[in-house]
Amino acid sequence: AMCAASAAEAPATSPPPAARAADGEEAPSRISVAVRCRPLSEAERGAGCQDIVKVMNQRLVVLMDPSVAASNDYLRMDKSREKRYAFDQAFRHDAGTEEVFEATTKPLIGAVMQAYNATVFAYGSTGAGKTFTMLGTPQDPGVMVRTVEALFDSAADAGRAGDAVAIRCSFIEVYNENLRDLLAGDARDGGSCVAVDLREDPERGTCVAGVTEAEAESAAEVADLLCRGNARRTTEPTAMNVTSSRSHAVLQIAVERRAVGEPQIAMLGKLSMIDLAGSERASQTDNRGVRLLEGANINRSLLALGNCINALASGCGFVPYRDSKLTRLLKDSLGGNCRTVMVANVSPSHLSYEDTLNTLKYANRAKNIRVSARQNIVQPEEHVSQYEKAINDLRSEVALLKKKLARRETPVALPQDAGEPSEPGDESDLREASEHWKEEMVRNLECRTQLQRSLIEIDRGLAQWAVEKSAAQEAIRKLDEPGGAASPEVVRRSSSSGPRRTLEDWQDQLVQIEESVRENLETRASIEERLQQNRAAGKELQAQLPQRVLNEDMRAFLELIQRVQVLEVERLELDHQWERQRARLDERDQEIAMLREQLRLRNDHLRAQRERLSLEQQQQLPGRVSILGSTL
Repeated sequence: AMCAASAAEAPATSPPPAARAADGEEAPSRISVAVRCRPLSEAERGAGCQDIVKVMNQRLVVLMDPSVAASNDYLRMDKSREKRYAFDQAFRHDAGTEEVFEATTKPLIGAVMQAYNATVFAYGSTGAGKTFTMLGTPQDPGVMVRTVEALFDSAADAGRAGDAVAIRCSFIEVYNENLRDLLAGDARDGGSCVAVDLREDPERGTCVAGVTEAEAESAAEVADLLCRGNARRTTEPTAMNVTSSRSHAVLQIAVERRAVGEPQIAMLGKLSMIDLAGSERASQTDNRGVRLLEGANINRSLLALGNCINALASGCGFVPYRDSKLTRLLKDSLGGNCRTVMVANVSPSHLSYEDTLNTLKYANRAKNIRVSARQNIVQPEEHVSQYEKAINDLRSEVALLKKKLARRETPVALPQDAGEPSEPGDESDLREASEHWKEEMVRNLECRTQLQRSLIEIDRGLAQWAVEKSAAQEAIRKLDEPGGAASPEVVRRSSSSGPRRTLEDWQDQLVQIEESVRENLETRASIEERLQQNRAAGKELQAQLPQRVLNEDMRAFLELIQRVQVLEVERLELDHQWERQRARLDERDQEIAMLREQLRLRNDHLRAQRERLSLEQQQQLPGRVSILGSTL
């Protein structure tokens, strides 16, 4: 009977491990899930609460149903009321935080030092011991403090090996679906926390814009920041917990490591440690007013987290990350580029049976989530590194010439007519003429840089307008057809921005798009004309250098400065050309894919028509037909 009761709760069979991925990327792996059960509190013991959670073999968690079957319920009278769950790690009530840290979080330290992302988050209901697990007490530090100490020990080992290691940390909270910086400048003196926002970065993924990143030199500094940030974290007493956390706290530690002999290659690792607020029932916590609103927002974000866990565990193609700020923040941790450890905290009291059961169910589903971590190594592109080398060489030459000019004991005067003596004002005239030419050249190059950047922004805008115009034309073409409708992709775009649009709305939008494109093209032509004028002015200044600066050493010095700045401007122009060329290649690839799809549909249609012919008619047709390089 016990086996039958636990069969429904048995974990899903893990798929076979995938092959080793490409360079710097791991094979897909599961999220590591651990469960920690806290001991009964003194108040619970005094109230006669029963202990309904048993941990066996450090992996198996047995939850006993405290309810008693009715005397006339003969079908369930002899049935086992236990539920069993197997996890990667399971800790009894007498397990210390050091044991939890050694088994769950310590293996992630080496991965972070090797440029992988890692996340540890505590999950559970209110009063289950999440904050104690993550933050701990001064006498028994939590996982966050122990992880920081181990991380700095590893960084010290890397420093002794000659590597350069920089560590930065940030501490934020998600309170009522708003992000607040706990380390902001005005919050250090006891003021209110600064609100920040989430942004989607194409290279870094989901990141927090404007967050304070404090560079730390030791674990003591991070511990001090953690204590000050935790003191500003929103906590209020409830009927279930005297120090109930009313927000989700996220501590992120970024590690930048540069190896000996390769300072241009940066290894970027990130460790995120998250203390989630606990789910709660208003009937149990006896919350009113602001506390009730806080509890509703906590449950909303945890519900969104549960929906994401369910979608990821079931292999659903759509995962609702954007339902909450919390799930957006945990996007990479749950199903992206990260090694993740989930510590589920449960209460052994029979009064918390429903909350404990829900926590174990979510933790059991989270075991099926697969993640693929890859190394975050930043390497400069080849042409960029060549330009940087050339710029560094020129700067070295400039520094050498500056030293030579400083060592000259007698100033070199401007050339004069034969027999005319040198005057004391000649040296000042030389410097004034050099400074005037240098200022004009710098202004010319700065103006060129600004124009080039404006050109890049306009090209990006035109590319976006081209996509919008194509979508509008496609929608109009579909709606013009009898009984036609816009494509699903166009309908999805329009519905996401408001009510469904009519044919007149699409036509008005097309007119606005064409007007915007026309204005952008006019602006682009004006900028290109100004850019040509700027280049011509730069060439004229270059030609005036021998006449305006007669001292050869000073002239060579100014030419080197001008070459350095010109190289930087040319680098920007080359990056712009490369970006435009890549956009053209992407368009060509899309056209080729569309043509191939058309050929496939044509072949399927011809094949279907041929099958409808009689056998005699099929024999009259040629055996193979080749059209546009495709054989039927």
